[in-house]
Amino acid sequence: MNALCTGEVKLEGIDFNFPGCSPPSRDVFDRVVGRREFDAFELSASEYICRCATSKRQFIVLSVFPSRAFRRGSIAVNDRTVKEPTDPKGKEVGVQP
Repeated sequence: MNALCTGEVKLEGIDFNFPGCSPPSRDVFDRVVGRREFDAFELSASEYICRCATSKRQFIVLSVFPSRAFRRGSIAVNDRTVKEPTDPKGKEVGVQP
């Protein structure tokens, strides 16, 4: 995303506007989530999961991984209750508030 933000990478026919590009600020988050000022935006998976947990499902999510890497070192899974990828369905999932 940084290369798009700085203009290092350009996409034909698209004029990007990255307010508060570097570093990310609370103001941009409020504009994205609170006031919904943008047509498309980056949102962390944890933020989306927290919103779904509280029935705030006002966004359509596209899974896009521009860095081509998982940003976290690990995910903790209770292997006593989760054996298959579908096992967490309907279960408690812990995320930061």
